[in-house]
Amino acid sequence: MILRGALAWLLALALLVSATEVALGQAGIYETESVKPPATPDGLSAFAASGQHLLLADMGPGIGKVYAYDVGPPITPLGSFTGNDTTFADSFGISMAIDGDDLVVGAPFHGQKGAAYVFHWNGSAWAQVAKLLASDPAVDSGFGVCVDIEGDRIVVGADGAVINGLSSAGAVYVFERTSGTWNQTHKVTAPDPSSGGLFGRRIALDGNRMAVNADATSAVESVRVLRLTQTGWVQEGKIVIPFLSLDLDGDRLAIGGATPLGLGVEIYGWTGSAWTSEATLNHVYGKAGDRLGASVLLAGDRLLAGAPFHAHWEWHTGMAVLFERVQGTWVESLRLQPSTSLPEDQTGRALGLDGQHAFVMGLQRAHRFDLPTLVGQPICSGNGSANPCPCGNQCPAELKHGCRNSLGFGACLTGTGSASVAADDLRLSAEYLTNHSTSIAIVGRELLLGGGGAPFSNGLLCIGAPILRLTSQVTNPLGGGLALFGPGVASMSQCVPGETCYFQVWYRDSVGPCGGVHNLTNALQVVFEP
Repeated sequence: MILRGALAWLLALALLVSATEVALGQAGIYETESVKPPATPDGLSAFAASGQHLLLADMGPGIGKVYAYDVGPPITPLGSFTGNDTTFADSFGISMAIDGDDLVVGAPFHGQKGAAYVFHWNGSAWAQVAKLLASDPAVDSGFGVCVDIEGDRIVVGADGAVINGLSSAGAVYVFERTSGTWNQTHKVTAPDPSSGGLFGRRIALDGNRMAVNADATSAVESVRVLRLTQTGWVQEGKIVIPFLSLDLDGDRLAIGGATPLGLGVEIYGWTGSAWTSEATLNHVYGKAGDRLGASVLLAGDRLLAGAPFHAHWEWHTGMAVLFERVQGTWVESLRLQPSTSLPEDQTGRALGLDGQHAFVMGLQRAHRFDLPTLVGQPICSGNGSANPCPCGNQCPAELKHGCRNSLGFGACLTGTGSASVAADDLRLSAEYLTNHSTSIAIVGRELLLGGGGAPFSNGLLCIGAPILRLTSQVTNPLGGGLALFGPGVASMSQCVPGETCYFQVWYRDSVGPCGGVHNLTNALQVVFEP
C-alpha cells in the first residue's frame, strides 16, 4: 500500500497496525540450527567445534559422555562415546578441545589422580588413541581440569598440583606427538607459585605460546604468557587482571570478563618486548550482570565473546557478541541470540568459530549461526549527527542508532545478505526495540529534510513520501527487542537494480521518553544491484 504523502502516512499508521495480521518476530536473528543432546540432567559441561565436527560433553553426575554431531547442514547426531575405562564421577568431559580430527577430553577425577583422553576421527567414528597421565600423578591434582590441543601438542592443566609444598599451586603438563605416540615433554609451573594459585585452571595454546591463569585466590590475579624456548617454557609476560576466560591467537591475547563484575573483554598485543593493552571491548547497552567475556574465542581480526547471564525479562537466556577489527579498530559487529534458548539456559558459556559459522553453547543447547554479510549504510541517526531527537533523547554519539526509547536504547536497523535483486536475500534486522511490541518496516525513495529527519513522536522520521509499508513483526519477549524482516526485501520493496532505497522501522513505545507512543530506528540506505 502506497500513501501519497508523509502526513497521510502518519495519520494512517495506527490503522495499518490494527488492521494487519501480525507475525511473531524471531528472538535470535542469526540463528540457523540448534541441537540438544538426549540426556543432560546437570547441563552441558564442555563444547568443541572444528570443520564438520561438533561435540558436546556432559560430565555427569554419572559416567561422562561426549555427544558427536556432523554440522551439516543439517546438524546430524553421530552417537556418543566415553573413555575406554572411565567410571562414575570421573568428570569425563569437564574440559574438551579439538584441532582438525583430533580431540582431547579431560577427566580430572579419574582414579582420583586425573587423566586426559585423546580421540581421532577415523572417517566414521571417534576412536580413542591415547590416555594421558601425569608423570608424577597425585591425588586431587586436578589433572585434566583444562585441556587444549594444537597440531602435535596437547596441554593439560592440573590446578590442584602441589608445588614446592604449596597446595593447589597448579601446573601444566605438555605432551608432544612423535610418530603417532603422545609423550610428556614438560611440566610447567608459575615462576612464583602460590598456595591456591590454581595455575592451569584455564589455558590457551597457540603455537609455541600458551596463556595460563595464576594467583587465583589473591587480590592480584594474573594471566601468564609463556613461550617455548630451547631451555623450556619461559614466562614472556605477566598481566595482573581479574578475569573469567582467555584465548590466544598469534601476537594477540583476549582476556574475558576483565573487571570485578565481569563486563568486557581486554585485548592485549605483543610489541616484540612486552604485552600491552590494545583495546577494551564492551557490548552496546550491556550490563555488568551480563558477564560478557565469560567465554572468549579469538581468531585473527574476529573475537566472539559470550554473555551467558544476559537477561531478557527475568531469564538469563544469554547471548554472544561478535567483534571485528576494522582498520585497526575493534568494533561490535553482530549480536548472536538464538530463538530456541530456554529460560536460564545461559547461552554463551562456550564458543566456536569456523569460517562463516559460529557456535554458541548454553546449559542445554548448542546453536549454530551462519554469519551474514552486512549490507547498506546507516544514515539519519538519532545521535545528534542529523536533526535533534524530539526531547533531547539522543543515543550515544558513537552509535548510528535511532533516538532513545523508554528502555534507554536507540533502536538499530541493519541489513544482511546482499543487495542483489535477483538473489532477493536482503534481510532487515531491527534491534533494541521495546519488548513484545509491534514493529513495521517501511521503504521510500526520498529522504525528509535532506536526510536529517523530522521529529515524530519519540523519534525521527527519515523517509519522505511516497512510503511503502512492507511487513510487520512483534518482538519476542525472550528476544531482547529484536525483529526480523525478510529475506525477500528487494521484491517486497519493489526496488530495482541501480536504485537507491531507504528503509526504516517504526515500533510501539507506549511510555516513550517524550510522551509519545512510538519510535523509529535509524534509516538504512541500500543501493540495489542486478
